Amino acid sequence: MSGKKLKLFIDASVFIAASASEEGGSAALFKICQKTPFLLVTTQIVLNESELNIKAKLDEEALLNFYKLIAQTQLVLQPTPASAERIKYHDIIHQKDAHVLAAAI
Repeated sequence: MSGKKLKLFIDASVFIAASASEEGGSAALFKICQKTPFLLVTTQIVLNESELNIKAKLDEEALLNFYKLIAQTQLVLQPTPASAERIKYHDIIHQKDAHVLAAAI
């Protein structure tokens, strides 16, 4: 692949699962991507959603794991898609998740 990194979009569910269990599949994904030609991409909205859900549903240890994960991972923050861009996807995905699909594309 001549040094070109593959892009992998990370949604809130992956951040939440990796924060909840350092030994689960989502945490393994982050570890693997640190050693392979993957560029991890997300948005600020996804990070905010992850943090809010971890605070609401998990313990303080999971929140600390989330902060460590963010600090130790090279992430590319994709700009948040404009409303007009998100609307295109309302017919194929729930409206609240349209920003994720639009950013990933």
